[in-house]
Amino acid sequence: MLKRRSNGAKPQRRNPVNTRKKLLSAARREFAKSGLAGARVDEIAARAGVNKQLLYHYFGDKDALYLAVLEWVYEEIRAQERKLNLAGLPPDQAIKKLIESSFDYLDLHPDFIVLLNDENRSRARHVRAWSRIADMHSPLVSMVSSILKQG
Repeated sequence: MLKRRSNGAKPQRRNPVNTRKKLLSAARREFAKSGLAGARVDEIAARAGVNKQLLYHYFGDKDALYLAVLEWVYEEIRAQERKLNLAGLPPDQAIKKLIESSFDYLDLHPDFIVLLNDENRSRARHVRAWSRIADMHSPLVSMVSSILKQG
């Protein structure tokens, strides 16, 4: 998509991947600050430096954007957990390392807890509609299960 400039300069191509990332990042901050109910699409679009119509083009509606943010934060913490090398550690050390990793993530990303709390208050309405939610939990469950089988 070409982005028009008011100064008469040549239009530049918009980078869809970059635009989507900007929207998700802005939405993550806005949803963490105001919750789903209080978040404003106008504010998210402004933070991302795009117009509201482009936000709707990428995500459809505010609920879909919220779900995309939840997917992102879940994938982020699971990716961190998958990087852990727990094989060969005694079970108590493996569990300790997994817990420490989780707390490190939460310390660096306090918005995760805020987003999770907001979703829990809505009885996980959005997460339940997410077809990949089981995929997000299974790596963690597999890791803990594997550790417990060791002893």
